[in-house]
Amino acid sequence: MSSFHTMVHYYWKEGDEIVVQNWVGGMKGQEHRHSPEDFKRWSKDIKAENLIDLDEEKS
Repeated sequence: MSSFHTMVHYYWKEGDEIVVQNWVGGMKGQEHRHSPEDFKRWSKDIKAENLIDLDEEKS
């Protein structure tokens, strides 16, 4: 699959939740929210290179 079709997940923390914004081929997709425990479970199914921590990018 080309990188044009790769889904990338940007995430950041808001209060007690982790917000995830999906992007596919440069197009904004679904935004979803997780508890820290749920995010840990959910992110196990995502390739590390497609999961980008925006809070880390700020530092």
